[in-house]
Amino acid sequence: MCGIVSPHATSRYNLPLMEKRIIELETKLSYQDHMIQELNDVVTRQQKQIDTLEIELRRVREHLKSSSSSQIARVEEDVPPPHY
Repeated sequence: MCGIVSPHATSRYNLPLMEKRIIELETKLSYQDHMIQELNDVVTRQQKQIDTLEIELRRVREHLKSSSSSQIARVEEDVPPPHY
């Protein structure tokens, strides 16, 4: 038996057992609803963090593109000193 009670099998079960099973199912459902809400909150918070990081990354890229007078030498400009 897989744990599912058919409507026709109620004669085999007494009422207190059925009530107990219903209470257990309602408890499980309530717990699952709570967990789904917590997971949704986590996903929502993470999406906000991702959005913020994407904006910051875009700003850093723009800053790097616009800073042409950078202290970092380009590969083609990186020549060894004369004493080598």
